Amino acid sequence: MGNETNYSIWPPFVGGLISALGLVAIIIFLGHRAGYISDFSVFQREREKSLEIPSEDVVAALQFAEPVIAALQKAKQRLDVDAGSIPDTSSKFMPFSEVFPSLWDNIPRRSRPLFALRIRKQEQAYKILVFSSACPVIVAAGKVAKDPIREPVGYQTLCSHFAVWNEAGKDF
Repeated sequence: MGNETNYSIWPPFVGGLISALGLVAIIIFLGHRAGYISDFSVFQREREKSLEIPSEDVVAALQFAEPVIAALQKAKQRLDVDAGSIPDTSSKFMPFSEVFPSLWDNIPRRSRPLFALRIRKQEQAYKILVFSSACPVIVAAGKVAKDPIREPVGYQTLCSHFAVWNEAGKDF
């Protein structure tokens, strides 16, 4: 019964575990800073905050959109002034080219693939809807408004559709 000493393994184990985890965290941090590690979600979120679109893409998107926006504005003017002279599309969206063929013809062929234009008109109510991958750039530039019905709520420029409408056609 002499000298019995009870040794516990837990304090050294826990201390070693904490040290190892701290070392791994330091390695990850330094590896990320040096560019060796980049696929961790924490670092990915930081990178997404500073996402940049090449300026030449922004300029090209706005140039392609100019004739489309001009056609939208002219169609809106016609609808606001004399909606009765433009045939109703009933309860569905129709191709813009069928309702306003002359305005469609004024849009250069090189711009057309980037924009799908549709119109819905019932009596005095109307909405001209445009689907485009360039929507975020065009909305961010303040050229048009994104469609409030087809877009995620809470985002300033995230969109796939922009539109022009009158109050009566807002919910189309």
